Amino acid sequence: MLLRGMFLHVLRRFASAGAYPCVPRLGLAEPTFGRLLAACEVEGISEPSGGIVPEDFWDLASLLTASGDGSEETRWVAHAIAAGCLADDHLWRDLGLPDRRALTRLLERYFRPLRERNVGEMRWKKFFYKELCEQAGFRACKAPSCGECSDYAMCFGKE
Repeated sequence: MLLRGMFLHVLRRFASAGAYPCVPRLGLAEPTFGRLLAACEVEGISEPSGGIVPEDFWDLASLLTASGDGSEETRWVAHAIAAGCLADDHLWRDLGLPDRRALTRLLERYFRPLRERNVGEMRWKKFFYKELCEQAGFRACKAPSCGECSDYAMCFGKE
């Protein structure tokens, strides 16, 4: 199952001891994290001791969960995606997904209102951070519209 594979990848990549960037328990409370591990039939995750979850993780997780249905599974997906946004590669790769289309389908399933706001098919990490900037009252684009911006090719297009 694609979702289970994504969780396995994210848990090993971001929630294990020695992970960088590290998101202990994917920012989930211990009982919730335990249910995620049980649902994915995961064993052998050596949790890091202590550790601080980066602030932008919480912003990203909140952005996603606000667009979801409030279920525990949706929260798991939101926290997995927020953890993936902290890494340096394309988000679909950071989540262990086969391609960008798989990520888009995941977003359509769990966060449809947010997915529908990405009308120009902006790359997902850039889109999420753009949304956060707009919520904070900042304009992320250097030009009056994205089509006129010198960074257009970096934000839009094939990955």
